[in-house]
Amino acid sequence: MPNKKGFTLVELLVVIAILAILAIIGIVIFTGLTKNANESRKKSDVETIAKVLEAQYSPIAGYPNPLAGTFFASGIVPTPPEGGTYNVVYSTGNVGFRVCADSADTDPLTTCSASSSTCFCKDSSQSQYVAAGGPPPGGGGNPKRVFVTSTTSNGNLGGLAGADTTCNTRASSEGLGGTWVAWLSTTTVAASSRVNQTGAPYELVNGTDIADDWTDLTTLHDGTNYLKAAININESGTTVTANVWTNTTVTGGIPATSADCSGWTSPDSAVTGKGGTTTSTTATWTAAGSTPTCNNSYRLYCFEQ
Repeated sequence: MPNKKGFTLVELLVVIAILAILAIIGIVIFTGLTKNANESRKKSDVETIAKVLEAQYSPIAGYPNPLAGTFFASGIVPTPPEGGTYNVVYSTGNVGFRVCADSADTDPLTTCSASSSTCFCKDSSQSQYVAAGGPPPGGGGNPKRVFVTSTTSNGNLGGLAGADTTCNTRASSEGLGGTWVAWLSTTTVAASSRVNQTGAPYELVNGTDIADDWTDLTTLHDGTNYLKAAININESGTTVTANVWTNTTVTGGIPATSADCSGWTSPDSAVTGKGGTTTSTTATWTAAGSTPTCNNSYRLYCFEQ
């Protein structure tokens, strides 16, 4: 009789191991393909939603809010492949919008509201999107200019209004035109509520770029820097190395421990303020960490509106 011989235990284990490895590879490849397909679909959906909103724009009513399925050829508003809804948010008065999708397989409504490495967003074109509670839209792509004042003042700036007047006076002295506000906060009013959060780039008066837009201005890059270049040029184009009154965080907010020279009305040596430095592109450009007394003479950062 012929000698019938089956697989040995070792051979069976080797075959099982190979099949397991192939299965794992297949799962990884399939997962990657699915993720890529989902990302592509989300980007397409974001573009579609933005186009529909633009098509429905009204100079009187702004963009349609809420977004209705009747605006779409399919009769329904697109939704992410993993479920949930796309995050569509509007500026006050529906004059601008932002629609976002998260590249991760999670509900974008709770995880994604601003462009990043894992989030892709599309903003309105008719008017720049501004988050709720922000200032009116800047409404343009032309660069917004920034300078540090050539003049100094103690902590009595005449309040926020007086500081803004200083900025406009210095700009007018060099024929810069435009409307300007000081990058300055009190204990109750943040600079972010005063400076237009536009999608336009920010640059020094000599044309040097400092940020691509508001988000870029207030976002940490490479683990160290916020600005592309220090705000060290005054209204006449001269380089300045100096301290600046701010009482403002890198996001334009009010510091947790605020110090504003009594609302920027006090020159008293017993009262303190906070400031930044014109030599810095890190967080210390606006938040140097010290609390100088208000009898010191510092400069101001001025932002074009």
